[in-house]
Amino acid sequence: MGTFQSSGFRGLGGSAPGEQYIVFKQNSRSGNFEGFDLGKSRVGSSDYFRFLVTSASGQSAEIRSATAVATGVWYHVTGVRGTTFTQLYVNGQLERQTNVVFAQDYGSLPLFFGTSGQTSWDHKFNGTLDEVSLYDHALASNEIAAIYAAGAAGKCSSARILAQPQGQSVAAGATASFTVAASGQAPLSYQWLFNSTNIPNGTSTNLTLTNVQVSAAGNYNVVVSNSLGSATSAVAVLNVLAPPAFSSQPASRTNSTGSTAIFTATATGSAPLNYRWQLNGLGLTNGGRISGATSNNLAITNVQTSDAGPYTLVVSNAVGMVTSALASLTVVVPPSITSQPQGQTLRAGTNAALTVLASGTAPLSYQWRSNSANIAGATSASLNLTNVQPANSGNYTVVVTNAFGSVTSAVAVLTVLVPPAIAAQPVSRTNTSGSTATFSATATGSASLSYQWQFNGMNMANGGHINGVLLDTLTITNVQPGDAGGFRLIVSNAVGVATSAVATLTFAVPPAITIQPSNLSVVAGTDVVFTVTASERRHSLTNGGAIALTWPTASIYPGPHPRR
Repeated sequence: MGTFQSSGFRGLGGSAPGEQYIVFKQNSRSGNFEGFDLGKSRVGSSDYFRFLVTSASGQSAEIRSATAVATGVWYHVTGVRGTTFTQLYVNGQLERQTNVVFAQDYGSLPLFFGTSGQTSWDHKFNGTLDEVSLYDHALASNEIAAIYAAGAAGKCSSARILAQPQGQSVAAGATASFTVAASGQAPLSYQWLFNSTNIPNGTSTNLTLTNVQVSAAGNYNVVVSNSLGSATSAVAVLNVLAPPAFSSQPASRTNSTGSTAIFTATATGSAPLNYRWQLNGLGLTNGGRISGATSNNLAITNVQTSDAGPYTLVVSNAVGMVTSALASLTVVVPPSITSQPQGQTLRAGTNAALTVLASGTAPLSYQWRSNSANIAGATSASLNLTNVQPANSGNYTVVVTNAFGSVTSAVAVLTVLVPPAIAAQPVSRTNTSGSTATFSATATGSASLSYQWQFNGMNMANGGHINGVLLDTLTITNVQPGDAGGFRLIVSNAVGVATSAVATLTFAVPPAITIQPSNLSVVAGTDVVFTVTASERRHSLTNGGAIALTWPTASIYPGPHPRR
């Protein structure tokens, strides 16, 4: 593949119509030639530059310029045969291009300028050629433009840079290549420099650096020389980019709920470095409890069990990407009380059971306390007390502990009550009308004690001449016959009831003269009898509840009066 170039072409006019050959080369094929033809052809009444290539099997690819050829004008014409394409340039500008899929063999026949060398089908060029050149490679567009830009100076001059070497960025370990295009009177010599120092063996148009490292980054240029002078290219900067690598890996950690977890890693490599933290392989996003998801430091506040898992950091730059080792976050839960022990009031002699429900990372341990003192052996979730007595009353708590903290339950108050008992019974009594009757009893038992007096089995109420029915002492003023009967006291508290013995109130009436003795007149010496009638009434409650009445009478017989 190569480039076929006429640096100068001027049409003189008066040539035979149709094809004229500028540069022509064929293989041994004598029919439809195999080779190339850079020339001129006529379309209608106008002439155009043409570039034609053909294959051994008769395939061909032809392109024409967009520029019409005028006589008396110099043109710079270039035909380029690439691996898979052909191009036609006029005055440094690409005017036509087409794809070519066949190979070519140029053989060993002569190369002709201005003719095809064939008498049978030759159309000689009618014009002037200058600096016709063939290249062993396909010139790039910038090279062609530079040659055209040389103008009247042409190529027979001191060395001149046509295409500057270009700066580039490559990854460490890759290959970097610099190329220069130069013109001038041959031979041309080249010397590449790195940071102004000659590079050994860097003496061709191309400089290739393999397995470049960061130390190879810097300024590259080339000095092109011939016998007439030298030219120094512009500086081409080589950036060698190091892919990211971890100098310190993130470390696994264990956090309790509510705390802050921080993961940190350190990476090296060419800037800028891009960071992305992942949980279970999914990228994290800043917001809420997460910050630093795109930096080398990740912070998770108020850690929850849902945050547990494997964390990785992905670091990338323009030339590579690397993923850190896994760093696990283990989230542990300090103990917490989910169900508090409940206070209770019990009767002495019964059993008490206090229970707590707790959650947290296992194992959980328990210690029950009574009035702030540890209870020996009370190390389970339940506390069982048998045959409780008043001495067991008090404040109970439990401390729940695991490796990550402890919590103390609310206070459960245990109250052990003694049921009531009658220590002193009420006493029966007899009262006369209008007097005051008092019944009293003494009871023991845990406070608070409630009292209720009953009369003949029915609860009494305060009012009128009755007072103290809810106390341990009952008072009945202005006793009347209807007050006679049986009285008893009911004593109760939260855990029991006690009933006193029955105390009877007997109603007594003082004696009264119902029939007075009458005056008598008797004969001296006779007997005299005086008679009086008296009454006495008693009211009392018998077993049957009936009232018995007794009416006594009295007679007086003084005996005979002594005679005188």
